[in-house]
Amino acid sequence: MQANAELPEGRAVWFVVERRLHGTVDAWETVAIAESKVEGGAVQASASLAHAFAGTDDANVSVPQRVRFRLSLVKPKLAVKPPPPAPKVERELANLRWGPPHAASSRSATMLVDAAGYADGARVAFVVQAKEGASSWRDFATVPAVVRDGAARAALTTRRGDERAPVLRFNVTADGAEKVAPSAELSPALAGEPTADPSVAVA
Repeated sequence: MQANAELPEGRAVWFVVERRLHGTVDAWETVAIAESKVEGGAVQASASLAHAFAGTDDANVSVPQRVRFRLSLVKPKLAVKPPPPAPKVERELANLRWGPPHAASSRSATMLVDAAGYADGARVAFVVQAKEGASSWRDFATVPAVVRDGAARAALTTRRGDERAPVLRFNVTADGAEKVAPSAELSPALAGEPTADPSVAVA
């Protein structure tokens, strides 16, 4: 930018760069300020406008942008816009499910949960219960895990020695809250096809 300036040599002058607000006729906002000094009856300066459209509604509009500049003998103040708020990411634990067994002995199974919105390394816990009688459940195990690539998994030993294989279900907790995700009243079918029948005991 340059302009003639019939002012004393060395006089400070400020270029005030403005852009017209999209969809308006004569509404302008200041997007940059550049200082210059009179030299040989003229002033010149440069200013970057890359930031002027970042985070605005016009940032991706593929139409010409109206920009102008004016001179000021008083240093103007550039209003600093707060950065746009980061999009809110909803965190959710969902799709609780049993995976295949870890070993040929069919003594362990994998518990899985989708963890949308949770950062890698976030800690969760699989809270496992075993069925007692027709409708009662007892605590069976709590297995910690960490989120990786939007999901968490943990291995569970489902029977020990000659113990009768229990019917199991699990919840997933995170951030100290209980039952963040709905209960998965499922049994890991360690032999044959997976089943969602809560009455089927672990093989």
